[in-house]
Amino acid sequence: MIVHLPIIGTVLAMIPLLWWLYKKDASIKWIGLVLLAVSLVWIPLATSSGESTEQAFFDGTISAPLDDAGMQILELHSEVAEYAEAFWFVIFALIALQLFLWKKNYAWKNRLFWITLVANFFLIGWLGYVGYLGGQIRHPEFRATISSEVGVANIAKE
Repeated sequence: MIVHLPIIGTVLAMIPLLWWLYKKDASIKWIGLVLLAVSLVWIPLATSSGESTEQAFFDGTISAPLDDAGMQILELHSEVAEYAEAFWFVIFALIALQLFLWKKNYAWKNRLFWITLVANFFLIGWLGYVGYLGGQIRHPEFRATISSEVGVANIAKE
């Protein structure tokens, strides 16, 4: 369940963040930023959980083996998740800066919020793709559309 929390949390955090655009109430903005920060904290935990599972597939401690396509998707899923993990630091730093400067009145404070909002939209898409790939690993019945993505990823590696 841990791996689902960053995806769900970043989406739920968008509700108060977007609501702030309408209401312009500082407490709504605060709630949205804190909720987003809490959601982001789960990303390293989810990644470490995924890394241990990936290792279990490779060393054979998980008894149900994956087929070749499943192993390729597992590797792609792992790489995409690592990039998402690196990206969360940027958003987390933006949130920390905004919360640290909360009482200060800087002209560029709203720009930080807009950058955070746009970056979170990208992160939601990115985490959605990570989740999509994760679902493909153990479910060959859903792989008809992913074979071209795995092929493209393998070409990019070469």
